Amino acid sequence: MGIQEAYKQKMSAQLNEWSAQINLFEAKVENAAADLKVQRAETLRHLRAKQHVASEQLLELGEASGFIRYRRGHITVVDRAGLEDHVCECYAVVKKEFARLLSDVQQPHGTPAVMRVVR
Repeated sequence: MGIQEAYKQKMSAQLNEWSAQINLFEAKVENAAADLKVQRAETLRHLRAKQHVASEQLLELGEASGFIRYRRGHITVVDRAGLEDHVCECYAVVKKEFARLLSDVQQPHGTPAVMRVVR
């Protein structure tokens, strides 16, 4: 066997090894993609379950108290004063801190972010 033939065999073996490594990598990528799809689907199911529980709780709160109205993902405060009277004392602390942190943030029409109420 000549030098040229030995070189061809060596290069052919190297190409075959690279091809095998590429095939192995492609298989790993396909498995990872399938695993990611399963993981995303599980996360989506989990989030939908949480959304359902939160929706049910908001509906219960709205019906029981009459302070809020919840329809199709939108919360409307019907009786703000009544709601504020029935929440824990930490609400005032959180509200004050929220207002302080967002004091320079403005909503459309110049209304401060903390004070914007949709009726």
